[in-house]
Amino acid sequence: MNLFETLGNALRPENVQPTKILYYVVELELDYSDEFNGTTTGIKYITVYSIGDYKPELFARLECFNGNNSEEFIQGYLNDNGYGDDNFKLINL
Repeated sequence: MNLFETLGNALRPENVQPTKILYYVVELELDYSDEFNGTTTGIKYITVYSIGDYKPELFARLECFNGNNSEEFIQGYLNDNGYGDDNFKLINL
């Protein structure tokens, strides 16, 4: 089998896994203990949504440190919860 046959077989509809889209929002946790402005606590919340019946549905609410890469953290959650084999596209809102 040559390269073109291999690529052709890989791209056949029955061999292509559909991409699922997840949308996410990142919120920094703020501490308002002073009278003026809130300061970040070093924690952020990642809220992940899927779309079902044309409406957003909560998929996951994650908490991590600000220094963590949000998409890598979401992918780690997916891998740890049985979604590691699925093909997701992550979109930050």
